[in-house]
Amino acid sequence: MKPKLLLFHGKEGSPNGRKATHLKKNPKYVTRVPSYPSNKGSKDAVFPRCYEIAQKNLQEFEPDIVIGSSFGGGILLQLITDGLWRGPSLFLAQAGYMYNIANHLPKDVPAILVHGTADRVVPILGSQVLAQSSPNAHLIQNAENHSLPTLCDGLFEACIDLLWLKR
Repeated sequence: MKPKLLLFHGKEGSPNGRKATHLKKNPKYVTRVPSYPSNKGSKDAVFPRCYEIAQKNLQEFEPDIVIGSSFGGGILLQLITDGLWRGPSLFLAQAGYMYNIANHLPKDVPAILVHGTADRVVPILGSQVLAQSSPNAHLIQNAENHSLPTLCDGLFEACIDLLWLKR
């Protein structure tokens, strides 16, 4: 059985972005990346509609692993905070902390957080705080910027494989 991955992209990302395309082309996975009607503007302007789309996709697709990248990490964190998702979660330079969504993860949610120490868009502090909040959360820090350029060189798959074992 192939893992079903649900990816929520960042505000500057898209269903056709580098991370989404990398996962969709990988034959090891079944990947869904929902499109947001507009992800430009303030959090208050776009978050509710994007969150509604995320909830719908979570219910319809029934993923094994949910991935949130930057703004999409905030969406994922809100789903977890609201109790709508308790499964394996992969956060990529997540921005949930920036948006004051939560500063902790429930102890029953297996999570990996990947964040670059050279990220100038979303401070790494939010991922550090989340990782320290739960014994089931692990932080991978690397010397990369916000786009995590080497993520698609094997780290993506290693994180997904580890979370797949924890489901």
